[in-house]
Amino acid sequence: MRKILYFIFLLICCACEHKTYVNDLVYEVGNKGEIHAYKDGANYTGVVWYNDHHFCNLNIKKGIVRDFSFFHDNRKKAMSGKFKKGRIEMTFYNEAGDKISQKNFETQYPELFLNVKNTTAEIDQIFRK
Repeated sequence: MRKILYFIFLLICCACEHKTYVNDLVYEVGNKGEIHAYKDGANYTGVVWYNDHHFCNLNIKKGIVRDFSFFHDNRKKAMSGKFKKGRIEMTFYNEAGDKISQKNFETQYPELFLNVKNTTAEIDQIFRK
């Protein structure tokens, strides 16, 4: 009985979990091109999701966007990018989670690649409001 109650408690906690979305934060572009993120006037730390909670997220530490990820339908990472000295280092993955080249990614997943490009452009517009 105790295990059942614990399981129900976990289900309730997971159902009530609040996700933070890109539009919940305020952004500012720094002098070196870094993106600062604030929530309620304070530096934000955590994961921020774009519109849904499975296609794209941003990882923010101490108010600065550090990296981002896009995901395949099977929830495996499709692409990741890290911000380094004003550049973005990108890595691409197939549906099994293996690294592949950008060219192979574009060829194997053309629709996903187009969605990534469009979403990236939309997020960039949010950053520069």
